[in-house]
Amino acid sequence: MSRVITTAFTNRAKEVIPVAEIEDAVRLAKYLGRNNILLCGERNGAKIEGFDLSNSHFEYKVDVVKKLWKEMQKFTTLK
Repeated sequence: MSRVITTAFTNRAKEVIPVAEIEDAVRLAKYLGRNNILLCGERNGAKIEGFDLSNSHFEYKVDVVKKLWKEMQKFTTLK
């Protein structure tokens, strides 16, 4: 997880908000405005359905982070 967060910030993410549950990430996305964030994370090694990126740091390229949204929300598997 720390490598993904470091890569996200290196590639111009303004904020990373870890949450414990998928439902928390979805609820926060609705509250903040879905167009303002990236939902990122995975379960059992696969990107979560409806999320923008998985937990692979290779996906957090500067053009992806910069182009899609100004803020980034990071969801991680804590279990």
